[in-house]
Amino acid sequence: MATTDKEVNELIKREYEHGFVTDIEADTFEPGLNEDVIARLSAIKKEPEWMLEWRLKAYRRWLEMDEPDWAHVGYPKIDYNSISYYSAPKRKEDMPQSLDEVTLSCSRPTRNWAFPCTSVKSLPAWLLTPCLTPFPWQPPSRSRWPRLA
Repeated sequence: MATTDKEVNELIKREYEHGFVTDIEADTFEPGLNEDVIARLSAIKKEPEWMLEWRLKAYRRWLEMDEPDWAHVGYPKIDYNSISYYSAPKRKEDMPQSLDEVTLSCSRPTRNWAFPCTSVKSLPAWLLTPCLTPFPWQPPSRSRWPRLA
């Protein structure tokens, strides 16, 4: 089946229609690149001071550079200040530590389960792991599954 550029562009612009969404709480920097962003990233990574200075020196040098004008290559100019340079799921310390701290909503992952939302807290914690951890999630090994009578 041949696909034209027009067909591909129409597919890309379409709204996602399948309804599966997993909201993951994340710490995300506001868009933009400057020395403060670099210092915050360095602090998150717990880098030594010399590494921060090296990164800042490289950033200042990058600011002075001109973007190359490659022959016969056309692409839109990159707006480096429209990009967020850090996003990560919340740390385990910031996540709920027990089911008592979790607010379950029937519109979240439980909506397709075959039992009412009110009975969710009686489920084993390992079954609710996708609700409490960011992707990628691997199901527990079969040896940890409860035996059915």
